[in-house]
Amino acid sequence: MKARNGRIVIGIGCRKQCYVGEIIELVHTALEKSDIAISDVAIIATPWVKNDAEPIIHTAEALDLPLVVIPKERCEEVANLAQTVSQKVVELFAVPSIAEVAALAAAGKNPRLVCARITSGGASCAIAIGDCDLEETNPASGFVV
Repeated sequence: MKARNGRIVIGIGCRKQCYVGEIIELVHTALEKSDIAISDVAIIATPWVKNDAEPIIHTAEALDLPLVVIPKERCEEVANLAQTVSQKVVELFAVPSIAEVAALAAAGKNPRLVCARITSGGASCAIAIGDCDLEETNPASGFVV
């Protein structure tokens, strides 16, 4: 899948002790499942609660993709578009899925999931696409790590 006048975003969440290799493997699984090449991905996104998660930061570096941290308010705005719900995540952070809301929030206008949340032992990953100009900076009013 190629994004024409759109942005493909990988949303990632993880536990503190997750390994970078585990996240990268999960990302490749999600990309394969969605028939998306890593070269078509614009950014990796994670929500405000994971802004200092080293495994996510190192994953973005290893994949040579910018990492954008999405503010809580923006995650809440797209929460209704999530397809999966983790009760634990709802209790802790008031959003249904860390990975899905991050991907949706960073994808731009009319975001939609192309890969709902998939998980491994310590990580979660989702892929969204939205209608936005690829040259747009500062997606979703987040900040680049």
